Amino acid sequence: MSVLSDELKKYLVADNWKYNEHRNGTLLAAQPISCTHGTYEGFFDLRHPQRIDFYFKVPITIPDEKKETISQFLHLANYGLSAVTFELHWERGEVRSRTSLIWIEEFAPSEDTIKHHLIRNYLCLDEYFQGIAAIVYAGASPQEALEKSERKK
Repeated sequence: MSVLSDELKKYLVADNWKYNEHRNGTLLAAQPISCTHGTYEGFFDLRHPQRIDFYFKVPITIPDEKKETISQFLHLANYGLSAVTFELHWERGEVRSRTSLIWIEEFAPSEDTIKHHLIRNYLCLDEYFQGIAAIVYAGASPQEALEKSERKK
């Protein structure tokens, strides 16, 4: 594969992440991770030799009648984020977060660099999952959901 994918696999093993390889090793499906507000499935796309795309998926399917509101919420959330992007697959009703690690150096990225990208992704998703759930289950507006997600404890 690549230095980048090899280092990711080494990190996952060292940190006791269980994963399965798919598509000839270009996609890793990781064990679900439990956070404060939900449990998220992780996927790591290794198709590009100099990039890893980290994805974590929301554990609910967005109903058709909520997709427009969720889309508006994700647009508001994405505007203020610098490293994590939220995506909605309209047909499947799937919401996921994405971070990308782009590496053009010949030497491998540090374990901390990989860990930082991975953790930043699922912690951000966990923070904003409150807003997604508020829309789906309580009928919150996009702005109300954003305020709920970004409220500091």
